[in-house]
Amino acid sequence: MRDAYLNVNGSLRVQGAAGQLQLSTFNGTISVSGDVTFDGATEAGFLNQGNLSIGGNFTQGATFSPSSFAAGSGLNMLFAGASHAVTFATMDSAQSHLGSVQAGPGTTVTFNTRVIAFGTMFNSGTMTFAGAGQTTVSSMFFDNNSTTNLGGQTVGVTINGQATFSSPGPITVNLNGASNIIAVTCVGTQPAGVSCRDRTH
Repeated sequence: MRDAYLNVNGSLRVQGAAGQLQLSTFNGTISVSGDVTFDGATEAGFLNQGNLSIGGNFTQGATFSPSSFAAGSGLNMLFAGASHAVTFATMDSAQSHLGSVQAGPGTTVTFNTRVIAFGTMFNSGTMTFAGAGQTTVSSMFFDNNSTTNLGGQTVGVTINGQATFSSPGPITVNLNGASNIIAVTCVGTQPAGVSCRDRTH
């Protein structure tokens, strides 16, 4: 799909041994009012850029390929309104993973499995990292009035690049027994619960 807009009134399912979706340009947009499921063939190299707007939940399966949702950093997933659950069967940097993810204002996104994101996480609502294991993202933006929740002692979050904290806030981080969120660099006033290895501003 190149430089086009597709509106799906309902759910989107990419399934089957030959099931595959291509988003390869920045202007390509798919807007889905309901749930999105990827459980088809490998998507490695096919989800490089574009926008995927999701009104419901997101599920990745591995019936036919463990790489059924291998997103590049240029693919932006936007969750807007209400509550959303994100579940992966095979989350791994070499298998299925996220690109960039955006939670809009008033939106709650719960990641039921650990997260590997090659792009930026933009949190303008509430993000909950509930999946056990180490979550790794390239960078993260914490917007004013946003909340980030960790799911307890078995959850860890590492930001390999920059964590940006909007001002004047407030920005809330709830560790729920986890140690902290670790970022390589930070810009802005970091909230309690976030450690920065090398502050730039």
